[in-house]
Amino acid sequence: MSTGHTLLPLTGDEVVDTTGGGDAFVAALTAALLNGETPEAAARRAVAASGVAVRHPGGRPDLSEARRTS
Repeated sequence: MSTGHTLLPLTGDEVVDTTGGGDAFVAALTAALLNGETPEAAARRAVAASGVAVRHPGGRPDLSEARRTS
């Protein structure tokens, strides 16, 4: 029986600056859901985007890499 919960581990990326990590998560989650992805797939994409964002100072990385890793 499904509990309706999914545990998604962090990406393991080295954290340089947490600025923008939450924003990247929310933006990727919203975009994925609006594009018709399942909630689980959208959440995986959001975690990947957040992982990419925290690897760079200032929170403004190129998030296209998150698309390739999700």
